[in-house]
Amino acid sequence: MIHQFGRLGGATGLSERRDGMRLGALLALLAPSACVSWFMVGSEPVSGPPRMRPEATYRIPDCKLVDDGSTINGPTDQTYYLASGSRGDLALYELNAMGKGAMITSHWGDAKGDHFFNYVRGKPAWEFIIPQDRMAQAVRLVYQAGEYSVTPGADPRLISGNPVATCAMIRTDVIVPPAPAPVASAVPQPVPAPAPLAVPAPVFAPVPAPVPAPAPAPAPVRSASAAPTTGVGGLCDRDSDCKGQRICVDHRCTWAAPAPPRCSKDTECPGDAICVNLQCQAPAKQPKKKAP
Repeated sequence: MIHQFGRLGGATGLSERRDGMRLGALLALLAPSACVSWFMVGSEPVSGPPRMRPEATYRIPDCKLVDDGSTINGPTDQTYYLASGSRGDLALYELNAMGKGAMITSHWGDAKGDHFFNYVRGKPAWEFIIPQDRMAQAVRLVYQAGEYSVTPGADPRLISGNPVATCAMIRTDVIVPPAPAPVASAVPQPVPAPAPLAVPAPVFAPVPAPVPAPAPAPAPVRSASAAPTTGVGGLCDRDSDCKGQRICVDHRCTWAAPAPPRCSKDTECPGDAICVNLQCQAPAKQPKKKAP
């Protein structure tokens, strides 16, 4: 029986809480006929387990009704396999003990995880939500006929609806070992005092010696005796009025006189120039001696 919500064998406890009309309505909603998989929209009938190894395997032991929170038996004869379908897409297989059932192909994803959905026209609908973290809790939701809306086509999606029952899907292919219980000691052991922290002595990096700044380049010497050259119109008011790196001297564009070479001794000066105040200069003319 495909998409069975509560087996007939588990209806005894339910009848103790519902009258006959209520029980009949729930069974009609939650227990479709055995051949219902041939009429489901969003899935196709299959026989045999998935060919590829499933990502996860689930069982549904029980379900809760939304209206009063009561618990009834789930489709315990069904096993759910999350695996690749015939088209290579992710699908959800719902198989009974004989390996027959439905492969749900209507699938989409959102922030909640992977959704699988199918329904029978004029009958209930079923939605499965499996989080991307496969170890998180997966659920199966049941919608009553006439209380939900879907998109058209062979791969429908749920548009709106309020479920009448929710079922927790329990992993059967993963065994989570219980956490070990703490072992209580018969005699309390003293807690040793923490050792004092060793604070290392501060290490100071040596301070580098200051690097002397390079001597500024000598400024061009403006000499009024320099040979004037033709500027813009022959006259100038500032250096920017002159071309060819010339300067403005006495309103005339003039080549700047080269700075005297720097020196530390006379032998570093050209010709007869001597070193005076770290600059090479022409020697002063000595007065001629008068003849006796």
